[in-house]
Amino acid sequence: MKRPSDRLFHLIKSLTKSEKAYIGKMARRYTRGKQNNYLKLFYAIDKQKHYDEESLKAELHKEKFLTYLPRVKNFLTVMILDCLSAKHSGNRVQSSIRSLLSQCELLADRGLFDHCLSLYGRAKALARRHSLNSYYLEILYREIQTLRRAGYSDKKSIDRSYASLKTLRKVVFELQQQLEYYEIYVQLNDLVNENWVSSDNEASGRIAKLLADPLLGANSEDLPRDAQQLYIHIKLTEAYYLQNKSLMMHYSRKMLEFDLAMPELLRIDPLAMLHSLSAHTDACIRLQKFKEAGQLVERIGSLSLKASALKAHAFVKYYTHKIRLLGAQVRLREAEQLIPEIEAGISCHIAYLTCANLHALYLNLAKVNLYLAQHSQALHWLNKILHDPHCGHTSRYFYCYMSVLSAILHFELNNIDYLPRALRLVDRYSENGNILQIYDRAILRFLGQVPAITGGGLLQRGLCQLQGQVMATDAATLQKGVGGFFDCLSWLESKTSGETMLHILRRKARCTKGDEAQRGTEEMGVPESVSEFSRAE
Repeated sequence: MKRPSDRLFHLIKSLTKSEKAYIGKMARRYTRGKQNNYLKLFYAIDKQKHYDEESLKAELHKEKFLTYLPRVKNFLTVMILDCLSAKHSGNRVQSSIRSLLSQCELLADRGLFDHCLSLYGRAKALARRHSLNSYYLEILYREIQTLRRAGYSDKKSIDRSYASLKTLRKVVFELQQQLEYYEIYVQLNDLVNENWVSSDNEASGRIAKLLADPLLGANSEDLPRDAQQLYIHIKLTEAYYLQNKSLMMHYSRKMLEFDLAMPELLRIDPLAMLHSLSAHTDACIRLQKFKEAGQLVERIGSLSLKASALKAHAFVKYYTHKIRLLGAQVRLREAEQLIPEIEAGISCHIAYLTCANLHALYLNLAKVNLYLAQHSQALHWLNKILHDPHCGHTSRYFYCYMSVLSAILHFELNNIDYLPRALRLVDRYSENGNILQIYDRAILRFLGQVPAITGGGLLQRGLCQLQGQVMATDAATLQKGVGGFFDCLSWLESKTSGETMLHILRRKARCTKGDEAQRGTEEMGVPESVSEFSRAE
């Protein structure tokens, strides 16, 4: 049986109070007689916390429109979108341009070409000021068509036609450049994701070839705005792939400065601003620039966003980075105190949160509990990831290592009987081990042998051997495996030395601060015990 669509539910839940009031007022235009079926359905859905069509039908069982509910839902969706378009028509540059183009068509149809051409001039100025090349292209094409329709033969009109054609060619060239950069950006992200999960070097070779494209050797300052933005995104992706923290900082800061240069961006595209702040916060945490990272985190938390969906995105980004920052500073008790506040926020925003963002937050909460030796609570957060019915929306690579972490937690909880089942889950997500690194397989081999180990001495010897194998792994490979999500070196040290993970992490953090003071540089690398908190996104 086909599952009922919940798109209308999510649309209604994304509305602000003022938008709901505006829709209620406008809906009276759609009233037939004394009843308004659309408002009844609107308020009934708005009361639900999770969309349940059966309970909705039970509540509205006396209403005749239930016999054609899908049609009423479609009409209500159209009505809401129409109301939103009317309410926000003057708040977006794109809406203003579309309105001007509509007015131009009306004027041209009445033969009022002079008035029409003056409005095209206003539309061009708006599109160019905000770097909306696709709109600019359409305006120029329509302007040329209008000049042809008007049949002007004076020198001024001919010069204007030539100028418009020349500008049109320039805009087409800029759009072509933008498309070429976008193609590189998409291919690079695809190859980087492939390389993370592949054991051969084929993807690495294709990435190197792609990054050697002459297009990326051009001076980015000479590019159109949109192409510049894509260029910065490409270079930032390259920096993350190469694990070059200095380049991460350089390009994430450049991306943020680029967006801050547009004061209206927060209003036009708040998600772009949120993404830039998030990327730069991530780079600052990796480079241990904790003061700057803290300022950026607070800036994310203070963003003034009206729509519920945008508030949810800001919420999850704020707390994900807050937990990561406290984790990188080994202030795990402070992070633990935030958990009740985060749980309350998740229940409030759950309808708008994407799987990837929510799972990143769950992972960081799991690590806080794990490092504090609260293994049951850590497993609780991991199970929220692994038992998510929408797990297909996140990469298999991510789920593979969440299942490895789950197996480690079952070992910590002494759930020996459950270990074989946990390891079968790893096989399922890792495509029978194809995704795993060599040291990952060593950890899983040890966990697979645990049920057969009878003495404590044999278990300790096995842990010491495993520690030696993991310590022999180079840093780059370590970051590609489970070590990129959790500090397996400190975990193994705690098992062999008897110290708690919290004590080991604090000792490593003190050593790092001492080394940094001695070397006198801010650009030093971050140790594995700290940097792994930054792999959660």
